[in-house]
Amino acid sequence: MKKLLALLVLAVIAAALLGCGSSDDSTTDTATEKAAETTTESSATAGIPTSKQGFPLMDDGTFDSSVRYAANPDGGFSYFISEASASPGKIKFQFVNPQSTPHNVALEDSNGKTIGETETISEGATTAHFVVKPGMYVLYCSVPGHRKAGMVGHLTVR
Repeated sequence: MKKLLALLVLAVIAAALLGCGSSDDSTTDTATEKAAETTTESSATAGIPTSKQGFPLMDDGTFDSSVRYAANPDGGFSYFISEASASPGKIKFQFVNPQSTPHNVALEDSNGKTIGETETISEGATTAHFVVKPGMYVLYCSVPGHRKAGMVGHLTVR
């Protein structure tokens, strides 16, 4: 049953990642603005996000880009995929954690400053909003010890 659940989660995440991207290329000068709003919803089906939770994420046009990111459904301290990309401007960042171990995603700029982070969640999904400029960002889990254990990725904004 666990293997079937893990495969289902992987299939949903893979399908969502294929749809990632944006068609707008606007920019902003407020790259260090923190997310104005963060929402968390949990799933009653062992961490599989439902359409009510916005997965697949539907962008209503108020954001320049949407990013989907997930903790590895096989467990441990890693993300499902360690690389993501976005367009500059306002981004809607959705993080899915199918694990019972709590995780989150923090966004760090090239100067080592944390711009913001998602809520720390277990078996659910959360959405945060960030404003980013072109460049490379580090994505990491800010739960103590998780970054050092390998929960690190990268976001390319261009």
